[in-house]
Amino acid sequence: MLDLLYGIIAAALVVTALLCRRRISSCMVIHHVKQSAAPEYHVLLAEGAAVDESAIRDASHCARAYDLDLLDLIPYDLPAEELLAVMQMYNPARYRKNRIAAAVSAGHTLIVADHIGARSGFQGHQQVSASAFFAQARRLKKFAPCRADLAISDQIISPVPAGLRLQERLGFIYGNISAVLFSLQLAVTVLIFIGLMVAPFTALGALIALHAQPVIAALGTPLKPRDLVSATLLRSVIILSASFSGIIAALKRRASAPAAVEARAEYATVLTEGTGLFFAPRSPCCPLCGENELHVLISTHELVMHKPGSFSLEQCSACGYIFQNPRLSADGLAFYYRDMYDGLNAPLIELILGSNDAVYRKRARLFSKYCTPGRWLDVGGGNGYFCCVARGLWPGAIFDGLDLSQGIKEAEESGWVDHGYRGQFPDNARALAGDYDVISMIQYLEHTIAPEKELRAAHTALTDGGTLIVEVPNPDFWPRHLLGRYWFQWLQPQHLHFFSIPNMEKLLRRCGFEPLAWHARESHVPIDFLTAALFILRAWAPPAHYPWRPKQSWLYGVWRFTLFTLGSPLVIAGFLTDMLLLPWAQLLGMSNNYAVIARRAAVLPEPRE
Repeated sequence: MLDLLYGIIAAALVVTALLCRRRISSCMVIHHVKQSAAPEYHVLLAEGAAVDESAIRDASHCARAYDLDLLDLIPYDLPAEELLAVMQMYNPARYRKNRIAAAVSAGHTLIVADHIGARSGFQGHQQVSASAFFAQARRLKKFAPCRADLAISDQIISPVPAGLRLQERLGFIYGNISAVLFSLQLAVTVLIFIGLMVAPFTALGALIALHAQPVIAALGTPLKPRDLVSATLLRSVIILSASFSGIIAALKRRASAPAAVEARAEYATVLTEGTGLFFAPRSPCCPLCGENELHVLISTHELVMHKPGSFSLEQCSACGYIFQNPRLSADGLAFYYRDMYDGLNAPLIELILGSNDAVYRKRARLFSKYCTPGRWLDVGGGNGYFCCVARGLWPGAIFDGLDLSQGIKEAEESGWVDHGYRGQFPDNARALAGDYDVISMIQYLEHTIAPEKELRAAHTALTDGGTLIVEVPNPDFWPRHLLGRYWFQWLQPQHLHFFSIPNMEKLLRRCGFEPLAWHARESHVPIDFLTAALFILRAWAPPAHYPWRPKQSWLYGVWRFTLFTLGSPLVIAGFLTDMLLLPWAQLLGMSNNYAVIARRAAVLPEPRE
């Protein structure tokens, strides 16, 4: 069994190196030209980088030839570990097609189109620190969602970092997931060394594969890492040192960030009186049918951010409606939403929501069967991911977004939405009356205090005959019975309501909408068992860096690393279970979400008393 494990690790390391090699071979290579530099481009340099005019000239003409607004230049002698890190993050085949992909950078030179500079405030030639360079590169990528790329330049030599250690460079390249990737590398390397004692032959093969990765990836490609020999011979030592230091640095950076220090004091003040004030009085009856036949379905804690508090979901025996009871008060909503989708947790949410545009493209294609929008409002639009992707399908349409978070204004600034409204939808509906022919509420309605008011607001903002699109979790999805409180769609305390399809139909008709089509299998996201495995491990060892959590010693970090390393088979099993169930879910129409497309009726029924 151990031999099989280490055989799989060795094979995975070789495949990863071959994938990096393929990506290097797919990169653009900048060719020399004799023309002057294209005047419509500006240059951002990292501290210590030196680039002559011929390199800028060639890069700017390459950017113009390929119709690029951003071009990140990879020095041809980039050190091996940095090269592998960049190629792990960068997929040339999809980078320009994925409109919401986060920027990938080698951290040296960035060519910026003039019109992007004008919109973003970046002008001229600037040289900044490494941290500022990566931050600016990620920001500018949002202004050029499908016109950014990387290219190899044989005219640029990577500078020897002055005072910047390898783990810091790698941390900048990995960005928001640096701690995760450092932990993964450390865990694999430690497992291999343990294997030398319990399964020496196959573990030795895995160790050789680990050391051979730089050679497999780079030898014979346009990139010639200046430290290829030393990086190959000392690979495991380099990984152990850089990964361990990188994890410590990432944790210290989180804990000592000014925003985190300030937030710790604020949370301590808010929690002095406990969490009782965060809840409204318990409702004795069902908010949908008015009956008082209620029973507790799920009792749980906050499993994502691990903020204090206990939450109950109750179900009506008469109509089956599931809702949070007692519900969060206005103060409770403010407390539990703070730092969840923006603030301290914004980098993680940006990573999760922006990692894959396939989900958004799938939704847009599904919705295209029922509407050809002129003006579209995405309610609960967050950072504008769906609008950015949908714009590729309907380039002539106007896409606006509405959300409570600051992200919607940032989406407006970068052009992902045409206009971003920040606030509650019912408060803005009158000003938007009749403005839109399509309104979407994707994974939104379950978060709202009064879903009926939200749907009536949509009726107000839509034109007569306009299209409403609603996507919500499906409480009738059978694995939720097996996973209990670890089913990710419960998402307490953010999810306040759960609508079965019959209950959603009643609610839509009550609010002046005629359902046209229901889609379940197309809305399924196969992450139920994977997230349950992660929730179980995090319940045993919650993150310690959050400001509402007690401070922990370094021993807690060792315990958490050990738990997640030993618990990795559980995570892998969860992932495989989701993949195995996916064909059956599609075949049988099972789904953890469903979408409904409805048409606005001319007359809005009177509100239910």
